[in-house]
Amino acid sequence: MLAALVCVPGQAPATVPPAEPARVMLVGDSSTQGSTGDWTWRYRLWQHLDATAPGQVDLVGPHDDLWDQSSRTYGHQTYADPAFDRDHAARWGLSLAFPERPIAQYVADYQVDAVVELLGIDDLVFLGHDPAHVRADVERLVAHARSVNPEVAVVLGELIQTWLPGATDLNAQLREVAADLDEAGSRVVVAETADGFFRRRDTYDNSHPNARGEVKIAAAVADALAVTGIGAPAARPLPAVPVGPRIPVVLHGEVRDGRVKLRWTSSPGADGYRVLVRRPATSKTWRKLGDTTRRRVTVRGLTPGERVQIVVLPRKGKDLAELDVRSNRLSLRP
Repeated sequence: MLAALVCVPGQAPATVPPAEPARVMLVGDSSTQGSTGDWTWRYRLWQHLDATAPGQVDLVGPHDDLWDQSSRTYGHQTYADPAFDRDHAARWGLSLAFPERPIAQYVADYQVDAVVELLGIDDLVFLGHDPAHVRADVERLVAHARSVNPEVAVVLGELIQTWLPGATDLNAQLREVAADLDEAGSRVVVAETADGFFRRRDTYDNSHPNARGEVKIAAAVADALAVTGIGAPAARPLPAVPVGPRIPVVLHGEVRDGRVKLRWTSSPGADGYRVLVRRPATSKTWRKLGDTTRRRVTVRGLTPGERVQIVVLPRKGKDLAELDVRSNRLSLRP
């Protein structure tokens, strides 16, 4: 027999409260926190989750900031785009052996439903721990997270720096950990973040992800979260994105004593700049005038009386900004 829905006069029908969003904590080192000027792979993941599972995921954690490599300080908000859920539990230089806080405390304080961890490279490289030691630390992380929430899901991110000693071995062991610990009510899955990740194309300094690398990491994490029941897998092929800084500088200049003196503002995260010049009377092509780590230079050797146009492009590591990020254009006659 079907039960009838009875409405009592003066009362609204009973409604089912909306489900709470899944609370996901991203725990990682510098590759997860990111540095000034970055989008971060956290941004890429959030864009995916917000598009495919709107309102169903809440990124949680004690931090929302970036690291600044020039001043070596935390607390910066100069993202390429800060319009996303920036909460995280990542710290530059973080290791499994020396966490900022115990994972059990995080799970309790933030009522975490899923932990995504991308840790271990600092344990291998800087602490000198072997892959078996790091594996044991990963297993402890899972056990301690479950001690607070027996149903917590854990995503184990592969080390992206497979060119460093021990990384490939540890990645293989992560798959063994997942096979041993995965349960129907408390998933442990591996995010294949190292798959198709290349040092030359996907990092700006042979270690940290550039924009292309961020997209690859976020897609692998999205795929793994989908296995746990959170969100949907990432669509393939992955989108092509520009690399290099995305925040242009503001250029100032003047002619003095027959020389062109230039100065410009900083681009967050940039550690170098390229000065470009063109002669509009004879060419529409920008050519390199020089590279510098400074933000104040004097240009010599230009033809007296000839009008030139000058712009500046920022660089981060080996990634030069795309031409659409060039500074304002100066038109000068030395």
